[in-house]
Amino acid sequence: MFPINGNSYSKYLKFKNIRVRSLETAKRWALTVANEELAAKLNQNRHAMKSISMLLEKIGEIILVAPPGVYSEEEVHTIRHKDVVYRLTKGWEHLKKKEYTKTEELLCSVFSDYAEDAEALFLDARLYWLKTGSPEEGIKRAETNLQTAAKGDLAGRGRLHNLIGCALDEIGKLEESISAFRKAEDICPQESMYTANLAEIYWKMGDQRQAVKYAKKAKSMGDRSPIVETIFQSTQSNSKKSN
Repeated sequence: MFPINGNSYSKYLKFKNIRVRSLETAKRWALTVANEELAAKLNQNRHAMKSISMLLEKIGEIILVAPPGVYSEEEVHTIRHKDVVYRLTKGWEHLKKKEYTKTEELLCSVFSDYAEDAEALFLDARLYWLKTGSPEEGIKRAETNLQTAAKGDLAGRGRLHNLIGCALDEIGKLEESISAFRKAEDICPQESMYTANLAEIYWKMGDQRQAVKYAKKAKSMGDRSPIVETIFQSTQSNSKKSN
């Protein structure tokens, strides 16, 4: 179904971004979409599914061994992150149950394969915050982890900056938290949570104009968090009173 020799792979990678995403989407669609005849047929075609998996695996190998600069840092991270994402998911499950030792064990396993994974470093910083009970220690850990976090792991780096902002908020350093939340927003502009966090900080500071500005932006991005709704309801009530 797909070419599997090295030369063909290289030609295939000429338009790597679109094609790799299309393959991954097709595989995920076949595995998860219900009540769809074409998806069911693809899922039942073992040869097709195996070919897609082999091609994705080979593409990943080519990207990882390529000289620096051939592929973007984001592409390299995407390939490396796939090998640790399951362990990270389990790590968060243990953290929610306050099973800190098990979380640490999974993190050690992840770091042995990909020490620069920013999402793992975010989990590490959050674990350290909870273990010590100190937002300040969480900030220090996140700042240290940012120094080694993969540049291509935008989601993870954004979460590390957001953690710093949340910790500063918790200890009452509202103005300082703005910078951290803005860095998170700049790295991941599609993530409405960071914009909503900025709205909340300005709201706490009594800056209604800025709070409304960011709340509107977050809402336009699909955010439905309680603080965004509170800001909207409050401003609407004030508008009615003034009329």
